[in-house]
Amino acid sequence: VSVSGDQYRFEIDPVSLAYYLDSLGSTTVDRADMEATIKDGTLTALKLDLEGVYRIQDQSQPFTAVVDMEAEDINKDVAVPYPADLANWGK
Repeated sequence: VSVSGDQYRFEIDPVSLAYYLDSLGSTTVDRADMEATIKDGTLTALKLDLEGVYRIQDQSQPFTAVVDMEAEDINKDVAVPYPADLANWGK
C-alpha cells in the first residue's frame, strides 16, 4: 500500500484474484492494481487495473481490464433497475 494525500494505491495478489475470476484455473493474472480516493473517511473513487491471460485448451488470449468508479450522491439511496426477463436481456 502506498498513500499520497487522499489517494491510496494497493497491489492485489494476482494469484488470489485469478481464482476469483475463474476458479477452474484458465485465467492467469499478471498484474492487478487498485487505486482508491478516500476523503473524510468516505470512499469517493475506485479504479481497478489488471492484465493477464485466458487459456482454453491450447489457445490463449491476453486481456486487460480497467474498472473506474466514482461515487456520486454519497449517503443517498440508489435504485438499480433490472429487466423483468433476464434470460433474454441483452440479446
